[in-house]
Amino acid sequence: MSAQLQASDVLAKGMPARQLIEELAAAYPLMLVARTSDKRIEWISDGWQAALHHVPNLVGCNLRDIIARIPRPEQSFPIVTSLRKTGAVRHAPVDFPVGADAAAPFEVTAFPLKLCADEPRIIVMARRRHAFEPAAPPTSLIECHPDAVIAIDPHGFIDYANRAATALLATSVSQLVGSAAAVLACDTEGMTRLVSSLDTDVPREIRLAVRRDGAEPLPVLGRIAPHRGPDGEPLGAILSLRSAADEQKATSDLAHRNEELEHCINSLAHDLRSPLVALLGFSRLLHQDYGEQLDDTGVHFVNRIEQAGHTMEDLIHNLLELSRIGQPGEHPTLIDPRTVLLQLAAEFKVRLDEEGIRLNLPASPPLVYCDRTRLYQVFCNLIGNAVEHMGECAERRIDVTIEAEPGWHHIRVCDAGRGVPTEHHDRIFEAFQSLGARRDGRRGTGMGLAIVRKIAETRGGRAWVESDQSTGAMFHVTLPQP
Repeated sequence: MSAQLQASDVLAKGMPARQLIEELAAAYPLMLVARTSDKRIEWISDGWQAALHHVPNLVGCNLRDIIARIPRPEQSFPIVTSLRKTGAVRHAPVDFPVGADAAAPFEVTAFPLKLCADEPRIIVMARRRHAFEPAAPPTSLIECHPDAVIAIDPHGFIDYANRAATALLATSVSQLVGSAAAVLACDTEGMTRLVSSLDTDVPREIRLAVRRDGAEPLPVLGRIAPHRGPDGEPLGAILSLRSAADEQKATSDLAHRNEELEHCINSLAHDLRSPLVALLGFSRLLHQDYGEQLDDTGVHFVNRIEQAGHTMEDLIHNLLELSRIGQPGEHPTLIDPRTVLLQLAAEFKVRLDEEGIRLNLPASPPLVYCDRTRLYQVFCNLIGNAVEHMGECAERRIDVTIEAEPGWHHIRVCDAGRGVPTEHHDRIFEAFQSLGARRDGRRGTGMGLAIVRKIAETRGGRAWVESDQSTGAMFHVTLPQP
């Protein structure tokens, strides 16, 4: 965009205000921004400046002075009245002077929008009335479609809306047709998504909250696709919308059920601990008090009972940890991962020395945005998994790397061990899934990698593995940057 944000530091430096203004100006070349308090123009596009070249220094001018230049009072009076009553104007026809003795027909849309913290701004958009052709008469198929269908011309204005669209938006066809499509969104983020999607060559999914006349904003799911004529000429875009209120209710119900399930897990784990403590306590007493009276078979049985008890103890602990991930009480912040890794290196030192495994840590990794306990669990489970399942290999090492990528921190834990068969790449991240016994003979709980994946996905990232049975395994975890 060649136009400059000239008069307001808030608009010039603020985000997402600046991004939105740039997106709007790219879609609507005839646009200006004014304050609601004194109607002073803060910013004007190059297109308006060129169209009104006979009016110098428009930035800083009062919007009322611009309206007063409209030569036909029957056009200017409704605009002033509408701005005073509602703060908005719907595609008002205006013959505006573009020279000393010449006037051009325009159509003007204006609406208030809170771009920054101090006060709303008035966004004014326009198009020349000869720059578009009326939309073709709609077919009965589109008119009866259950989804809201809106046709948007190449200039970003609504050409057509079916009955479902008027019902969804609680308005009339006359109010919709001719309006700038950007007005559909009721907040800056939704408007940015909508306007940036208008110039598209492929269909896109979009979520936003839409304005409704006399009603609360409505969350909708949308799909915007390019509209082309028989010869492939661009005719604008087709926007289809449907209410997301039912989906939000279903999401809320699912969250409620998840809470009930987590409560059940907590209660079950608590109830299981008492008999488990008794089982481990009595097996320990058998060893201490009656060990000499047991033959080899009896000792073996007692050992098996203790192993099963410890496995169940680990399982209960991991199950509780899995249910707690993402719950209130976590405090994500920027963590130096090297401090976490050095703590783990000290905890694993004896085991690593016994196994002859070298743990290579990054020298100066970037700070990672995560709860410290959860980051510790990610590294602990990945490194512990590599130690337990390394198997026999020539180069016994584990390499940990952390890199900053656009929007993400990418964690890699790589080993040169026996690897993971391709058919198990997804299964190993599921709860209670394990590829075999550990080196001490006990079978794992199958919860470690499930915990890693849930931590990553709860934060908005991913966890996966790349491996074959000849080059070891590389586990990946991505966590979003703040």
